[in-house]
Amino acid sequence: MQHYTKLLERAVDAIAATFQRRMAIEDEDDLDSLLLVHDQRFLRLLEEARQRVRVAGCVSLAEMRQQVG
Repeated sequence: MQHYTKLLERAVDAIAATFQRRMAIEDEDDLDSLLLVHDQRFLRLLEEARQRVRVAGCVSLAEMRQQVG
């Protein structure tokens, strides 16, 4: 339950910051995007993924489709 309380607090903070900047939240996608850019866990995962790509490189879309099916 504490996780949801923190998530709600972050959402309220993010929405307040948005209104202060006079940006409009038009739909759920906008809200999701806004929450993600303020989510430290998500940002950490994104940075870890970027580091892996820098070290190991990445595969092309064609290679990915071949591997995944």
